[in-house]
Amino acid sequence: VRTIRSFVRRAGRLTTPQQGALVELWPIYGIELKEELLDLDEIFGRRAERVLDIGFGNGDALIFSTQENPEQDFIGIEVHKPGMGHCLLMARASG
Repeated sequence: VRTIRSFVRRAGRLTTPQQGALVELWPIYGIELKEELLDLDEIFGRRAERVLDIGFGNGDALIFSTQENPEQDFIGIEVHKPGMGHCLLMARASG
């Protein structure tokens, strides 16, 4: 009997811009996990409806959603570093 794996960590290759985005932009757009609960009102600087995108891939849909719904706050979760880097670059480009 095989068990179903719904999650597989993929490594992939980081481009130089993606690597730079992880270093330069993560401190701006990223949220570090802590032992205590996150204060999302403080993090976002407001109280708004929140959307959680788990496994956002390269971030195209996530960034599009943020642009189309500025009244909402978005949190994206991704383990694929090239996708994270791409999303961070798009976030900077979109303002």
